[in-house]
Amino acid sequence: MNQRLFSFLLAVMLLAGCSKHEIHFITDTTYRQQVETDFEAARKLTGARQGKLFGVMNQDMTTEEREAMMFLFAYMPLNDMADYDGFFFLRNVRLAFAARDTFSWGKTVPEDVFRHFVLPYRVNNENLDSARAVFFRELIPRVKNLTMKDAALEVNHWCHEKINYQGTDSRTISPLGAICTAYGRCGEESTFTATALRAVGIPARQVYTPRWAHVDDNHAWVEVWIDGKWQFLGACEPAPDLNQGWFAGPALRTMMVHTNAFGRYQGTEKVLKSYDKFARLNLLGNYAPTRQIAVKVTGSDGKQLPGATVDFGLYNYAEFYTLHRATTDENGIALFETGLGDIQVWACDTKGNFNLSRLTVETTDTLILQLSRMQGDAFVYESDNIPPIVREPAKVSESGQKENERRLAVEDSIRNAYISTFINKDEARALAASLALDADRFWSVLQRSRGNWPAIKSFFEKAAPANRELALILTETIAEKDLHDTPEATLTDHLNRYLANGGTLTPDDHRRLYVLNPRIDLEMLTPYRSLLADSLASLRSRDDAASAGAIIAWIKEKIVIDSVNNYYRIQISPVGVFGLRRSDPSNRDLFFVAACRALGIAARLEPATKMPQYYKDGWVNVSFATGESQTFVAEKGRVRLVYDPKESPEPLYYIHFSLARFDGTAMKTLEFEEMKPISQFPGEIELDPGYYRLLTGNRLSDGTVLIRQEFFSLAKGENKKIDLLVRHEQASLKVIARWAETPLKLSATTIVGWIDPETEPGRHFLVDMEPVKESFEKAGIRMQVFATDIATGKKLAGRLPKETVVSTDDGWQLAKSFSKATGLKSETALPAFIVITAGGDVVYYTSGYQIGTGEQLLKTMQRILREK
Repeated sequence: MNQRLFSFLLAVMLLAGCSKHEIHFITDTTYRQQVETDFEAARKLTGARQGKLFGVMNQDMTTEEREAMMFLFAYMPLNDMADYDGFFFLRNVRLAFAARDTFSWGKTVPEDVFRHFVLPYRVNNENLDSARAVFFRELIPRVKNLTMKDAALEVNHWCHEKINYQGTDSRTISPLGAICTAYGRCGEESTFTATALRAVGIPARQVYTPRWAHVDDNHAWVEVWIDGKWQFLGACEPAPDLNQGWFAGPALRTMMVHTNAFGRYQGTEKVLKSYDKFARLNLLGNYAPTRQIAVKVTGSDGKQLPGATVDFGLYNYAEFYTLHRATTDENGIALFETGLGDIQVWACDTKGNFNLSRLTVETTDTLILQLSRMQGDAFVYESDNIPPIVREPAKVSESGQKENERRLAVEDSIRNAYISTFINKDEARALAASLALDADRFWSVLQRSRGNWPAIKSFFEKAAPANRELALILTETIAEKDLHDTPEATLTDHLNRYLANGGTLTPDDHRRLYVLNPRIDLEMLTPYRSLLADSLASLRSRDDAASAGAIIAWIKEKIVIDSVNNYYRIQISPVGVFGLRRSDPSNRDLFFVAACRALGIAARLEPATKMPQYYKDGWVNVSFATGESQTFVAEKGRVRLVYDPKESPEPLYYIHFSLARFDGTAMKTLEFEEMKPISQFPGEIELDPGYYRLLTGNRLSDGTVLIRQEFFSLAKGENKKIDLLVRHEQASLKVIARWAETPLKLSATTIVGWIDPETEPGRHFLVDMEPVKESFEKAGIRMQVFATDIATGKKLAGRLPKETVVSTDDGWQLAKSFSKATGLKSETALPAFIVITAGGDVVYYTSGYQIGTGEQLLKTMQRILREK
C-alpha cells in the first residue's frame, strides 16, 4: 500500500473513531443476539489463525463498528478467514460507514439493506483487494453533490472509463486487477461496478442469470437500491437512465435470475434457498413472467417419497444446468418458481433409483415422477426443449441518448489513453535483447500482461541471467489472466524454489506443466512454494509415491474437512489452507497438488473429473476417503465415440455434446476442454468405471434444442463403442419476410448483417464466428456485413470469413430501409443478420443478443445448398 493511500485510510479510521460509541449497527435485539451467537461459532473455526483474524477486536472501536465486524466475521466464507486478516475487514467497515456519513443518501438506506448490500466487502467470488478505499477516494468529488440516482449513473460512467467487456476465463479478478487489465467478462464488470457503488454507500448487488434459455450463455448485471426500490443497469455499459440495457429483452425469456445476500437474511424478497450464512434470492419476477411448479416424487411402488433429491435443470452448453435443487417434503413434493419455458426434472433417491422428464412450465401445475429407473439402466431419452417465447421489452425513451453516446466515446478515449501506456513491441524487443531472451516470445508475454507488465518486467530483471529462459517458460505456462495480476514476488518464489528443489533449467512438458507450473485450477496465484517446501520438508523422501503418501497422511491428520462454510465455493490459497488447517474437499485436493509440486513431485487435478493425482510410472488417483492411492490405468474402462465425419458443423464439446458420470445424486459433466472438436478426442477415451450419459444437443434458430441422452454403464477394463448422434431439424425453410426492393445487388442467396463490434453482443458474434469460420470458407458462403463507419469496419478485418464484404451503412439507413420494408428490427437491436435470396425472400433472421448466430447462419446456408 502506498503512503498516500495509507494516510487516507488512517484519516478515515480516525474520523470514524470519533463517532458516538453507543449507536447500534444492529438495532433489532433478537437479530443482534443471533449474530453474536454465530460470531462465536465462527471464531471456533479459525484455529491457529484466530489471533490474526480476531485480534483486531481488541482495538478501540465504536459500537457500530464492533457489531459490523461481528456480522462480517459471523458469516464470511472459509476462504476469507484463511487468506485475509482482521484489519483488512476493519478497514472495509470504517470505509462503509464513512461513505454512509459522507453522502446525502447515506442516512436514507434502511439498516437491513445497508447490512446486506453496502457493508459486505465481497460481491461474489472475486479476489479481494483495497478497491473500496481507492474507489471511495476517487469518486467523492465526482458524485458528492448529485442525487442518489444520478450518482449511480455517474459511477457506471466512471466504471466504463476503467474497463469494458472482453471474455476471459472463469477466475474472477479483483476490482483493481480489472482496472489494471482494462477489461473483464460480464461477471467481472458487474463485480467491479457493484464494488464501486458500495464504495460510495449505494446499495448494489450482482444479478445473475446462470444460464439463458434461448442461447448457450449466461449474463450478469447490477441492481441498485435507489430511493426505496431496486433497479437495474448494465455494468460498465452506461445508459441515459436506469432500467435500460441490451439484455432487457433476453431477460424476458430467462428461467432464473438470482443474487446472493450476505449473512442471515430476513428481508421481504423471495428466497430461492436460505442458508445460515447467506441467502440466494429469486429475482426472476422482476424481469420475466413466472410460474410455480410442483414435482411429486413416488417410489417404484407408487407411494409418495419424502427426502428425494429433485434437480430442476435447464439445457445449456450441452448439459442440464441445475437452476435449483430441492428435497421433497413429507408428501414427496418439491416446489420451484421459474420462467415459462421447458426444463428437465431429475429426481433420485439414496439407493440410486431415479427418473427424468421434460416439463413445460407454462402448462404444468404438478408433474408426478415415479423413480422407475435404476443406476445401470441402458436407455435413450429424446426431447425437444423450447425456451420462453420472445417478448418485447418496454420502449426506452431516446432522451439523453446522444449525450450518452458522446460520453461513451470520451470514456473510451480515456481508457484507450491508459492502454497506450502499456509497453509496446519495440520497447519489449529492446528489453529482450538486454536480457538475452527471444524477442517474439518475450513480447508475447509482455503484451498479454496488459497493465501488469511492470511486475512481469521486474520478474525477468530480478531473475539470475542463467535462469531467465526458465522464467520465460514459466510465464508462457501460466494462464493469461495470471499475467494480469500476479506480483513479481509470487513468480520469483515459484521460480527460485523450483530450482532449489532440484528442478532443471530445461524441464520437459511433463515437469513444466505439473511441477514448475504454479497454477493448479482456477485459483489466483500465490507464493505458496517456499512456505510449503520448508514446512513439509520432512515428508520428502527419494521415492515420489512414498512422499505423496506422507502428504496424504499429513493432510488427513492436520486438515479439518468442512463442506459447509466455504459457501461461495471460492478457492482457498494453499498458504491459507496450511494456516487455517480447515478446508472444503475441493480446496483440500488443491492443497495436495500444491504440496506435491512444492516438494518437486508431479501432481495435478485430473482434467475431466478433478480427482487429485500424482505421477509415479503413470498417473495415480488419490482417495482421501480411504487414505489410499489407486493406480490410474488399471481402474479404467474405454469409450470410443463414433460420429459421422460429414457432420457439419463438427460437434464441439460443451456446445453440441458432453459426457457425464453419475455421482450418486445426479449426472456430473466431465470437464474436458471447452469447444474441443470430436475429431481431436483420442480414439478411445479412458474413463473410471461407472454409470454415464452421452448428451447431444442441436439448438435451432428459435432457441429450441433437439436433445438426445444415452445412458450406459462402463465396467473396469471394458471397451465400449457409443454412437454420437445429433438430431436434426426436419422442417423446410420458410419465407419469413420479403425485401422486394432491396438496394443490394444480389446474384445468389447471401448473408447480410449489421454489427457494432464495440458492444458486448457484437463481440459475442465475432467469437461465435471463430469455430465456424473455416466451414464458411470451405463452402464459399457469401456474407455482406455493414458497420456504421470505416473505422469500425476495419475492426472486423480478419474476424470474418474470406468471402465477406465489409461496407459502411451511414446512420444505419440501409438497416432502417430493411426494417421499414419487412417489419423486422435491425438497427435498434444489433447485431442483426438475415439470409436473403436473390429474389428478396428472407429465410432467416436474428437480431440482438443471440449466442450461436454464426452456427445458425452456417446451418441455414447448408440446408439451402442441400435443398438445391
